[in-house]
Amino acid sequence: MMKLGIEFLPWEIQVEILSWLPVKTLMQFKCVCKSWKSLISNDKLFKKNHLHKSARNNHCLFTLQVGEGCYHDEDEDHCLVPCPVRRLVEDPSSLIDEDGCCNLKGKYWLIDSCNGLVCFRYTWGYTWGYDCLPGRFRFWNPATRLWSKKSPTLIMDRMLFGFGYDDSSDTYKVVGIAISLRGQEWHWETAVYCMGDSCWREISSKPSFGLSPRGRTGTGLFAGGCLNWLAVEELKRPKQNLQRLPLVILSFDMHKETYRSFSLHEDISVVNTHLSVLGNCLCLFQDRKGTHFDVWQMREYGVRESWTRLVSVSYEHLEADNCSMLRSWPLIFLGEDGDILMLIRNKNLDVMLCNLSDNSVKYVQRPANKHWRWAHGYVESLVSPY
Repeated sequence: MMKLGIEFLPWEIQVEILSWLPVKTLMQFKCVCKSWKSLISNDKLFKKNHLHKSARNNHCLFTLQVGEGCYHDEDEDHCLVPCPVRRLVEDPSSLIDEDGCCNLKGKYWLIDSCNGLVCFRYTWGYTWGYDCLPGRFRFWNPATRLWSKKSPTLIMDRMLFGFGYDDSSDTYKVVGIAISLRGQEWHWETAVYCMGDSCWREISSKPSFGLSPRGRTGTGLFAGGCLNWLAVEELKRPKQNLQRLPLVILSFDMHKETYRSFSLHEDISVVNTHLSVLGNCLCLFQDRKGTHFDVWQMREYGVRESWTRLVSVSYEHLEADNCSMLRSWPLIFLGEDGDILMLIRNKNLDVMLCNLSDNSVKYVQRPANKHWRWAHGYVESLVSPY
């Protein structure tokens, strides 16, 4: 009987089959034939289709300290290691497999990841002061191992950053925001860098209120086509009590390059509230009356009525105190059926799995004898960093 190879299948079926394969396999398949190489390397529609399917296979991106010194030493080397969430849950010891890791010098700092691209800020020099170091940015795809060139230099005082995607122009952007108090008024400067451009652009758009210093660092979180920060609605005086001012979500639209804001659910507390992203939706996790850990999700971006409480579990049940939960448990993953919530504690990387159907909690034992420090959500893709 004659055996037929995949080349006898219609091209459309070949493309569909390839779109379901992991990136590592596709990199190997580029050698099969010229048409496959062109498809995998250059076809933007294929890359978008592959990304859409890959998004179902969540990954974590872990930071591992390389040297023996303090992790926060700016001369300390470290590396990034991607790990599939499924493998982490089924076999936590697999995390020590450092295949595919990326070694970095101490002055590369991860900003965030988006659609399989990781954005780093590179700083140097010691004369500018901590808040005013000159910075350049690079993009890396951990799956394809490709790097971009460094961006033009940006120098701004007391910067906030964000990294995300503008689907209207198919462009990845870094946004830098500098906020300073001049007299009794807050002064805003916003600069935007599009991946591959030769310069930064300053934009005139600014909000009418200041940012709250609370939240998971100064990084804007990408969701709904926007970068998002927790903010206070009106911050006019430097000595105002931020803990008592109304909280809102400050949003920077990546397409329009304008600011807007929207309010939180009335049951979400002003104090001890932190912003995250879960299932491509904005999420808030908070301490409720010192007894419970709550997780809220905005199901429809920008719609106040869509805030939904996903999790409400007592600290006693979690075997944790409220301070440690809020400071160090970022939300990483929501199961495909919306039933399993994964939280990973930074610094020692304990893994907690919450079953939302019965509120049960399971702790996954972390790898021993490893200096793991941070975890970020991540998805594999073919997206080019240039």
